[in-house]
Amino acid sequence: MKQRQLLVIEDDPDIATIVCDVANEVGFKTHTAQTSKEIAQQYENIQPDVIILDLLMPDQDGFETLHFLSERCCTAHIVILSGQDRYRGMAEGLGRALGISVVDNISKPFRIADLRDKLRVIMSQLPDEESSDSLPNSSEDAA
Repeated sequence: MKQRQLLVIEDDPDIATIVCDVANEVGFKTHTAQTSKEIAQQYENIQPDVIILDLLMPDQDGFETLHFLSERCCTAHIVILSGQDRYRGMAEGLGRALGISVVDNISKPFRIADLRDKLRVIMSQLPDEESSDSLPNSSEDAA
């Protein structure tokens, strides 16, 4: 089974490191992005299963990133990360209106144990990829 990919879009390197450390502990392979160029590159290269999205970024804010993800028919589970309650609610609504899977939001500052619990729940909700890989090939089984 391939390791699940998690992309952290966060401009604060300390917060990105904490999120990555917790996500690695849960079982994700983590990647980070801070700029619009990095977001596009990482998204295309890894096709993440989960995205942790900071809303207030200097280069491309979270709302613009939600539009970017929608244009690419993103299927990742998205968790909004922000210290601004009003923006988190707006981003959740926008994500749902754009047809992408905003599954949760996290307020900054956050408790590490809460982040770990949320990521464990999300990991458990991801579809099992082994089931599609283990289907028998009828041409090989017909012999």
